[in-house]
Amino acid sequence: MIACVTPAEFHLSETLNTVQYAQRARAIQSKPRIQQVEEGDKQAIIDRLKAEVTFLRDQIRNAERGGGDRRTPGTEGGRSERQNERETELQNQLLDVQETYTTLSQRHAKLIAEMAKARDAEQAGNEENDDALGDSATERLNRSNSFAQAVEQVVLEYEKTIRSLEQSLSSTRGTLSSTETNLLEKETKCAYVETINTQLQARLQKLMDREASTENYLHDLEAKLDGHTSGEEKNATIIIELRKEISRVRENEASCEDYISTLEERLAEADQDAELMQ
Repeated sequence: MIACVTPAEFHLSETLNTVQYAQRARAIQSKPRIQQVEEGDKQAIIDRLKAEVTFLRDQIRNAERGGGDRRTPGTEGGRSERQNERETELQNQLLDVQETYTTLSQRHAKLIAEMAKARDAEQAGNEENDDALGDSATERLNRSNSFAQAVEQVVLEYEKTIRSLEQSLSSTRGTLSSTETNLLEKETKCAYVETINTQLQARLQKLMDREASTENYLHDLEAKLDGHTSGEEKNATIIIELRKEISRVRENEASCEDYISTLEERLAEADQDAELMQ
């Protein structure tokens, strides 16, 4: 049997199927052959594969743990900066998972090539030792078949781990996209709240300026009232008119104070809405 394999990442599934089929074909033999495979070598290969699987699972846990973190900003500028940092962190995690997946695929292809090369070398050595098999040939053949089954199980588990990593990569991309969408929505809401706050502050400043002007006018009227000390009738008439004017101005001042209170309440409500959006 002649089979062609490639280390390319997009041919990984086909390569695995080819190698598995080749292993089954090699197991069909017309005469016993010595499979010189040490138990230590088999255990070393299995331990190395388990270590790689453990490493990849740790990477997935770290990515999920990082995706669950949420930070509460103190100010508008700090919130935007932290959201940008979060977006950068997710992108870095996505790149790390992609790099880990690529490295895993390369290691897997290299391991398959090494196993095939070692198997060919063992078969070449076995052909030279066919005459010295004796009674132990059947036992060694059974050991070889057991090793092939163990390797096949490890390869299947390895393939499942790769599929799990692909799903984790897709989930990380979805989390990144959702985070970007939420970031844009929050930035739009913050800009709207800032615009309303600016308008309310401008109106409040105008009302405060008007109140100050009214106070100055009242002081002027009171000064004029104090300056008229002669002419009782004339002064009385002037005093009555001035008092009417003062009453009118004070009524206007009271209405201005009510309007200022209303604006302050609206400004406080806008600040509360901004805090809730955070």
